[in-house]
Amino acid sequence: MCSVLEEKYRSAALQKLLAKACLLDPRYWGRNFDEDTEEARGALIEEILDVEEDGGSSASASATVQQSSAQTVMPSVAKRKTLGDLLKPQTITFAAIPKRVRADTKLTRYLQEDPIDSSADPLAWWCDNQSRFPLLSKVARKYMCICATSAPSERVFSAAGNIVTPLRSSLKPQKVNMLVFLTRNKDIEQV
Repeated sequence: MCSVLEEKYRSAALQKLLAKACLLDPRYWGRNFDEDTEEARGALIEEILDVEEDGGSSASASATVQQSSAQTVMPSVAKRKTLGDLLKPQTITFAAIPKRVRADTKLTRYLQEDPIDSSADPLAWWCDNQSRFPLLSKVARKYMCICATSAPSERVFSAAGNIVTPLRSSLKPQKVNMLVFLTRNKDIEQV
């Protein structure tokens, strides 16, 4: 069984996908993918930047308005250099911080949260915390929608379709379930 799982999840692309999904799952915070965590973290930062670029047109317009108003005030302040102006703490505007640093800060802040209970619903957590992590929640929606199953549905239905034929249509559901189970597991080696 272990060799089957190793073969199934060997793909590097799948490993990257699983590492990102695990980082975005508030139950686990990437605990199971230590060697892939930094790579997945970098990929998530890139995705956050992409989401920010896609939805950031209105945010950049408001930042431009704030910058232009700050620039008009700046010359008058520069002319009045007093001791109080020189000693007051300088603030860094939001636009002065590079986007990559902001995205990394958002991801770090998210990863510093306490993990939720393993039986809790991660989608409900993201819904509740969407206002705190708006860009990350959009990225998380992309990965939390992945159907977590190891059995392709067409194989399950075709196995049942091969067992329940018109000649066997009077089988009870319990017998059909047992026959499907036996058919699917007949190739498993006995330990």
